[in-house]
Amino acid sequence: MKNLSDRGLKVRETIIKAEFPEDLKKAILASYRDLCGAYHKDRSDVDVAVRSSATAEDLPDASFAGQQETYLNIRGDVQY
Repeated sequence: MKNLSDRGLKVRETIIKAEFPEDLKKAILASYRDLCGAYHKDRSDVDVAVRSSATAEDLPDASFAGQQETYLNIRGDVQY
């Protein structure tokens, strides 16, 4: 279990330090701004949920949705 925990920590750290490709950043921000405009004409931001996803989350005989990270009430297009 210790080995698995250590490896999981290393994977999370690698992902956190990774850079999004610039075209992906632009596409995400453009979609977020479109969403803001659709729901709040007088505001520039809305709260969203940011969730991780996997290619095999929903299989005919198994579902893994929601087992990874979810961040709620994310607002704005601040880039970290």
